[in-house]
Amino acid sequence: MDRCLTPLIEPWYFFPFKGGTPPSTAAEWYTWYTSGGTAGEEPPEEVAAQYALYDQIKGASAEELPGLAEQFFDRASEEVWFIGTVGALPHVGVVKNNFRNVPDVNYCVLYDSDAWAEQYFIAQ
Repeated sequence: MDRCLTPLIEPWYFFPFKGGTPPSTAAEWYTWYTSGGTAGEEPPEEVAAQYALYDQIKGASAEELPGLAEQFFDRASEEVWFIGTVGALPHVGVVKNNFRNVPDVNYCVLYDSDAWAEQYFIAQ
């Protein structure tokens, strides 16, 4: 699934959300969450609990984060709000000693435009 490399920053596949392709059926629940309950439709208890857990994660200390993240992903695995069929991984990569001007480390290079591929070159 695309965007699963940074799941705590972009958690869209780990709780019902609004958006995506095709659009989610949870638009009203997500509106409720993002509006603080003033708009949209109140979701079922398990969905509201996942939203609340994500709010805790956003403000968690380094000590709290591993336990909260484990709960978050366990719930997502149990509820299965999203079934992904395609994604960024695995992907094609070039590994060559003479392939130059590429980032040494960059886990988020999903497209050639992310790393300025027009500046790559092959050393002679």
